Parts: sequence; structure tokens; C-alpha cells
Amino acid sequence: MLEISTLTVLGFEEIPQRDELVKRGGAWFRSGDVTLHVGVDETFTPATKAHPALRCVDYRVLLDRLSRSGIVATPDPLLFDGHPHY
Repeated sequence: MLEISTLTVLGFEEIPQRDELVKRGGAWFRSGDVTLHVGVDETFTPATKAHPALRCVDYRVLLDRLSRSGIVATPDPLLFDGHPHY
């Protein structure tokens, strides 16, 4: 699961939840026009290849930001729409 610090590096800010939602777990994040919900379910079993995908305007800037924060991004050897992805 993504850590809050990773989401912050990606430019997301946590959106405060109403008190009645806090006890349910999970969190909401926003970056510009993008809103992301990260939920919590103790019985959840993820699919082996399921994952969210986010696009960014400039991968080089993103990779530099991740690197400066100590986060290693591993590129996929296959291109997506002719471009590298991580």
C-alpha cells in the first residue's frame, strides 16, 4: 500500500475527513484535479497484477523528485503508448 509520505512526494495532499469517516479507516488525497481514495479492508486480497495507474506531464521531473526522496522507481521494460513507464 502507498504510504502517505509517498503520496506527498507525488504531489498529493491529504483531505481531512469528517469524524464519522475517520473511524472507518482509509484516506482521501488531492493533487490538482485528481482525487484519490485509499481504503482499508483487513480481509482484502489483492489481485496479483491489479494496481492504480497515474499519468504525469513530465516523467523526468517525477523520477528526479522520487530519487531525491529516496524512492527507487523501477522501469517496466515494455513501452506504453511508445513511452517508458514505471
